[in-house]
Amino acid sequence: MNANKNYIENFRNDLINIKEKVNFCENCHSLTDSNKKICNICIDEKRNKNIICVVEEYLDLLTIENSGVYK
Repeated sequence: MNANKNYIENFRNDLINIKEKVNFCENCHSLTDSNKKICNICIDEKRNKNIICVVEEYLDLLTIENSGVYK
């Protein structure tokens, strides 16, 4: 409530942009901002398409991706 008006307006605009631009991947249902509606993981041709990784939370996915060991 103590934030200035510009901060609140920018925050509101950011939320609207997220709502308009972020979708679920049509393949794995992860989050994506791609116009193709396929996430960067699914579109990557270097990935092994015969193995899947199941995670409970989106942050788990990010942790695994940042480790660089799962392809």
